[in-house]
Amino acid sequence: TINGDILVVQRDENGFLAMDFPHNPTQALEGSLVNPAIDIAKALLPDLNKVLEFKISPGTKKLLIRLDEDKISTEDIHEIRPNFEAMLSIDSQNQIRGVILTHRALEGSYDFVSRYFSPWNGIPEDPVNGSGHTALTPYWAAVLGKTTLFAGVLSKRRGELALKYDESKGRVTLSGRAVIVIKGQLFF
Repeated sequence: TINGDILVVQRDENGFLAMDFPHNPTQALEGSLVNPAIDIAKALLPDLNKVLEFKISPGTKKLLIRLDEDKISTEDIHEIRPNFEAMLSIDSQNQIRGVILTHRALEGSYDFVSRYFSPWNGIPEDPVNGSGHTALTPYWAAVLGKTTLFAGVLSKRRGELALKYDESKGRVTLSGRAVIVIKGQLFF
């Protein structure tokens, strides 16, 4: 795939399908990306005081915006209505192609929650974004000090993923529920 080799594992005891991806760690946002990142955040949030930090995943060109869980609720994140026209007008010199809003979950079974937007790729909002979680998993593993995480996705459809991070191998395993919508065979 565009994200490197992946391995699909059979369903586990919970009925989840697992996929093994290369990780895409984040780093501090610097230089020419700072102003576009702030402008993108303004197109998503009316109040930038709710932003705790910005990170960038250079491998995926995803901007990670961590929101302050003490200033914005999970339901508030679910209700955010992005200004996609404003987002598309921001020039990041093609260094930002997707945006992840995330924050630590304070209640329930999730370790963190997120939403993913990529209007630059023709995807206003991805209901459950796998490649975004290859950046989120190393980030939250470091923040929370654990390598097994459970994530909630706050898109309209909503979703959840079980995540495992193997830093030594540079791999993230994403597990979740899936429905087969088409089945076929390829002959070579």
